[in-house]
Amino acid sequence: MYHGKRNSDPIYIIGDIHDQSREPDQRLAVFIENAAPNDLRLIEDLVDQYADKIVRLGKAILEDNWKEPAQEADILKCVVDTYIQAVVNPSDFRSKVSVLEWLFGITIQKARKQVRSRR
Repeated sequence: MYHGKRNSDPIYIIGDIHDQSREPDQRLAVFIENAAPNDLRLIEDLVDQYADKIVRLGKAILEDNWKEPAQEADILKCVVDTYIQAVVNPSDFRSKVSVLEWLFGITIQKARKQVRSRR
């Protein structure tokens, strides 16, 4: 078992996937699979369901790599970029993973891109 910093450690936050993925939101998964690109109704559902977890993960990755507190604007950029990619490319979602796993994967990519651009 990992004993890192709870609530701010990316590994701990990613562990939250296992709590959620056993019972994925089937209604939302079906909606995503059938959504057209740029369907703004999708972003509303995703934000309502997962905003807290996406913010926590983005913040944790940025702070873990930068070794300093992340600015609110940096966290917001990561979160917004995550939701934009999800809404623009809903066809990237595969129902073999939970919606949260899909969003976490996007968030990790976006946060890493921000880390690289800051170096």
